Amino acid sequence: MDLKRYLFEKAIPVKEFAEKLGVSAGLIYHFLKRKRLPSPKLASKIEDLTEGLVRKEELLFPESVSPQKWVFHEGDVRERLEDHEERLQKLEESILNKE
Repeated sequence: MDLKRYLFEKAIPVKEFAEKLGVSAGLIYHFLKRKRLPSPKLASKIEDLTEGLVRKEELLFPESVSPQKWVFHEGDVRERLEDHEERLQKLEESILNKE
């Protein structure tokens, strides 16, 4: 489920949701309008807060957004890269352990 649908169906105001995450309502609006993507850490917090109904993968890799519209900040890019490297390492380890 996407974040916009979740907030609508649960009748949760954006400001209230943002406060629970410790971020500004403006940042949540950027996610809803797909002008920005959350950091992997914040995407995990959103997934936890929504009890898994909004998955972090859906937040980090929205299919309907063209890469030209993504706005990344240096810290976000670095954190995203570290997340991918960690996932790749776990995958490599699991492959090697199966052999």
